[in-house]
Amino acid sequence: MSDSRELRASPDSVGEDLQRAGHSPAGDAAATPRDVAQRYLEGVAAFWADPSAPQALASILALFAEDVDWDIPGDLSVVPWIGPRRSREAVGDFFRQLALHIEPQQFEANRIVADDETVVVLGHLVSKVKRTGRLITSSFAFDFIVRNGRIARYRMFEDSHAVAQATRD
Repeated sequence: MSDSRELRASPDSVGEDLQRAGHSPAGDAAATPRDVAQRYLEGVAAFWADPSAPQALASILALFAEDVDWDIPGDLSVVPWIGPRRSREAVGDFFRQLALHIEPQQFEANRIVADDETVVVLGHLVSKVKRTGRLITSSFAFDFIVRNGRIARYRMFEDSHAVAQATRD
């Protein structure tokens, strides 16, 4: 990855700051939806820092329920990493596929909005498709439902047309 990439895990405290603030560990039933979203963003940043590091992916997967309802809408015939998934293991496959096809250039979460079970993360991303060299530039929204400290439902909304266009030969 180029040195010019920018990966911001969150608009609030990160890493050790969360531990100092007394937030619960991943998968803790006492974790709030905001806590879980914060950890997810940190995990994604750690994953992209070294996609081959097993502990980076493990930290993300620990945040998901075993039977998760996951979907990233889009053109499945063109974009191999999107679509529905129904297990924590399948979420791991998503991240492995994503790392094969995408090189992130910028990932910034600008806002986190949360209530009892639901959390929405709004942000912006720029990624390079490795095969075509084209950039995907899109605002995004994550919509999570968190139960017992784990993500039970996950939706990502992005410019699916831009993703397909950048991926298409």
